Amino acid sequence: MAPRSEDEDGIAIPPAPNWYGSALADWGVGCNDIYAYAARNTIVLLRPNGGGKGSAVGDDRPAESSSSSPSRPDRDASFAGTLVGHHNRVTALAFARCPGVEHLLLSGSADRTVRLWDVADRRCVKILRGHAVDVVALATSPRVPDLAVSGDRGGKLLVWRFGGGADAPASTLESLDASPVLCLAMSPHPFRDEVACGHQSGALGVYVLSGDGAVRKRLPARSGDAQACAWMPSITSGDSSSEIDPDSKERDERDPPMVLAVGSREKAVTLWSWDGARTSLRKTLSLPRCPPNLSEAQRGRLWLSLAWSAIDDEDTAGDEDTAGAEDAAGAEPPAKSRTDGRTVHLVTASHGGDLLRWTLDVHELVGSNGAGHVANAPVAMDKFGPNDKAHARTVFTIRVKRGVAVTTSLDRSVSVWDVGSCERRWSTFGLGGFSYRVGVDPEDPFRASVACGDGSLRSLDLHRAGGGGDVLWRGLPQTKETCAAWCPPAEEGEGHGGRVAVGLEDGRVVVVDAGGQGRYAVQRDCHAGPVVAAQWIRRSDDGGVGSTNELWTLGEGRLWRWRSLALPEDRRKGKGAGDQARGGGGIFEDVTDSLAGNDRVERGGASSFEWLHPSRDAGPPDFHSEPLSRLAVGWNDGRVSVHRRRLRSEETDLLPSDLLRSGDGRSRWSWTELWCTREHTKRVTAVRWHPRAAEDDDKALFPGWLAATSKDGSFLVYDGGGVVVRSPPSCRQALNDVAWAPGGAGGGSPGGGAP
Repeated sequence: MAPRSEDEDGIAIPPAPNWYGSALADWGVGCNDIYAYAARNTIVLLRPNGGGKGSAVGDDRPAESSSSSPSRPDRDASFAGTLVGHHNRVTALAFARCPGVEHLLLSGSADRTVRLWDVADRRCVKILRGHAVDVVALATSPRVPDLAVSGDRGGKLLVWRFGGGADAPASTLESLDASPVLCLAMSPHPFRDEVACGHQSGALGVYVLSGDGAVRKRLPARSGDAQACAWMPSITSGDSSSEIDPDSKERDERDPPMVLAVGSREKAVTLWSWDGARTSLRKTLSLPRCPPNLSEAQRGRLWLSLAWSAIDDEDTAGDEDTAGAEDAAGAEPPAKSRTDGRTVHLVTASHGGDLLRWTLDVHELVGSNGAGHVANAPVAMDKFGPNDKAHARTVFTIRVKRGVAVTTSLDRSVSVWDVGSCERRWSTFGLGGFSYRVGVDPEDPFRASVACGDGSLRSLDLHRAGGGGDVLWRGLPQTKETCAAWCPPAEEGEGHGGRVAVGLEDGRVVVVDAGGQGRYAVQRDCHAGPVVAAQWIRRSDDGGVGSTNELWTLGEGRLWRWRSLALPEDRRKGKGAGDQARGGGGIFEDVTDSLAGNDRVERGGASSFEWLHPSRDAGPPDFHSEPLSRLAVGWNDGRVSVHRRRLRSEETDLLPSDLLRSGDGRSRWSWTELWCTREHTKRVTAVRWHPRAAEDDDKALFPGWLAATSKDGSFLVYDGGGVVVRSPPSCRQALNDVAWAPGGAGGGSPGGGAP
């Protein structure tokens, strides 16, 4: 595999995995330690066992303890990039499973194609065409390097030899029926190419591939969907990823028996023995009773995915030196085979996101009469946990390698588990929608909040970006989070407790206590449309002696100043929504018309805004005028304006605190428009002050500089008087946002920010 690229650390929060399929993820074999999962039209690459920057997959790693018990990885899992190319949803993945081709990955998609990827180079090598409907299942051979089988929603099965120059299928297999193929699995048999197939109708079959054709053997059909199937690692090889060379091993007089596990919608796993011609049902593993706390919808979403795990693999999990020795040769070391012992583990999904580990007697499954064999031996079942670490919803894919399992779930998470101890090692929650807005914590510049389209609010630690971030708040049902803003401390050095203002797609404004285990307060009033921007500003109070924070939000063209807010701590004290409203919580003032003046109709509402705060060394501002605080507003008609506010002169005989706490609904502020210009032809999408725009002395380099972008593709920089000082060439597409770099050279002078 190729060395880790410099841009692999670029994924801070990954996309959520796709759902409803057992082939939506796969883990490379041998020296390939890349795990791939499907996320919409993209394939995300993950290193479940971590890996430092600049390391290569399969490189020597620091030796760990030689303890016989599983050890934790020396670092968290990390993301290794993405593969982009499919034009529709990715529905199936399968790595090549023979030595020398482990870096190749096959992907099936709803765009009706199968793509061959070189994971080391992150490029598409070949596009295979032949399906007329969505490709939903894939399997590759552990014996023949370029042999693969794919299935589609029409029940069609195609055989591929992807190593040559042809992009057409090598042959077509006779379908069991016309229902969608849900699962495929290639047998680890050392001398035959066999593929098991399961359909949505419950039909099961095994195809024995040969040079001239294929022999199809039907298994008794299941009463529900055959959702997943997997062959037990071969007794001879012990690992389905290992190639058995018939010339280097003495072939047994009879074929080694194979065992196939099938998970179906009938809430049971069936275990079948297979000798190449006949099949026999060996055991049925019924799932535990569904927990009573699950809803009817959750009960109906069971997807019985499964994977085998050799116990010797679990005993040596984390022993990287041993693993490296195995992978370097592409086969098992000449020690004892891994499944010639008494037991083997089968990992399966269960109700509500539970994971189960079944301990099975190998000799009972293959029908041997070895010493110590007990017919109908009891099956031990263990649950992965604890409950607060388990998946919250249906598990769709399970992949196991060297005693480590990786799972994807309907709860949008990807988790790494230790099969030996049934404990979780690592987990990340993927994004189920767009990332609408990123906000930076004013107390910690390496902590950011991300407003997500799946309704969640994420907190991202930039020191260890790549873990998916922590979920600060899971949001409200049936809405998206469109913006978020951290509340700054009221005074220098005073903490704010991690308060975040969140704007929702339905116009509501929520204040979340980031350190309060998800406590939040919803404001009484809401905007008429999505909240597109929010900002906290520090406002001087009591003659400049103290200060408070006030929230400004923008939605559906209306800019609101929140005079008082419903806060999470009020809910904690037992106050309801009505109590908050009667106490003044959630009261706003609409300042849009005051800013627009006589042009309110032509401007068509505000589209963006940003406050400029005075620099820290500027001294306390005059309360009645706040001369160093300015408000920039972008408008729907393409105008940009800058305003300053002051208290109304006829009320200056009142104390400032009395003015601000008054609740009669009248505006206590008057506005002065410093400048207004209309250089853009379409809606202004963003206005951003230069980091040093507040400097107004003789040595100021960028006094009042303001950047603005527009839907017409233009990007302009204005000076303190509204004159355009920078005008790069316009883009052909709309520009949605702009940001200044906090340092470096900007505007041709050192010390400024570059947009």
